[in-house]
Amino acid sequence: MMNNSQRFLRLHQVKEKTGFKKSWIYQQMRLKKFPAAIRIGSTHVAWLESDIEEWIKQQVSNSSLPEKSRAAVHDRKKYMKAI
Repeated sequence: MMNNSQRFLRLHQVKEKTGFKKSWIYQQMRLKKFPAAIRIGSTHVAWLESDIEEWIKQQVSNSSLPEKSRAAVHDRKKYMKAI
């Protein structure tokens, strides 16, 4: 099921949503393994939120971690962000 969110995300928001740095995001874009950015001005780019959310869902479904392990990793990330 695809989310129809048409909101633009800037790089800092994509980094926050995915947990990856700029260099990794652009490397994966070059390898066609990450959603492409959309030019929204002469010097600005953004990503569609729905593309990023779909990519995240695909990564989770492709993961070899059992569901309980994924939940534990997510909880640890939330904990680490809080401290």
